Amino acid sequence: MNEERIRNIDYLIINDKYRAINEAGLGMSAEVIKCRDKIKHFSPETQYKLAVISKSLFWKSFKYEVSFDKQPSQEIRSMWFTINNGNHVGSGLRTSTSSKPDDGIIDITYVKKFCHLITPAILMKVKKGKIDELKYTVKCTCKEVDIKGNDMTLEYDGNIIKSLNSI
Repeated sequence: MNEERIRNIDYLIINDKYRAINEAGLGMSAEVIKCRDKIKHFSPETQYKLAVISKSLFWKSFKYEVSFDKQPSQEIRSMWFTINNGNHVGSGLRTSTSSKPDDGIIDITYVKKFCHLITPAILMKVKKGKIDELKYTVKCTCKEVDIKGNDMTLEYDGNIIKSLNSI
């Protein structure tokens, strides 16, 4: 194997128990995975796309207390909150345009509440890798993030952890 292609990559550690290479998400991303797991008789990619369509009709915002790098926590209301190490999720949705799996940095992207009528336009922007162009998008970087909420569901690399109060 070509030595120039071998490199160490970061991974996300979730509650000292779970590991994620690509991303972890709250809100919409977790809701989509829960829905996807209930859809049968289709290819995995079709299951994911159907779940995105189904859940996008009923997006809702979630409230979290978030602390970045041990700073004082802040209340965040978002519809979609992703902790990124990579930049693609699901069937190619680009939730981060700047994440690199070997830079030692966590890229956070969250989407604030918006009107459901513009959901298709938002999904098209995300699919095209233009999430940064949305006025609802907030991005930051950190080494560590602590999140508190009530009965949160976390999706990490396509897996689900339910009933969390802190991450």
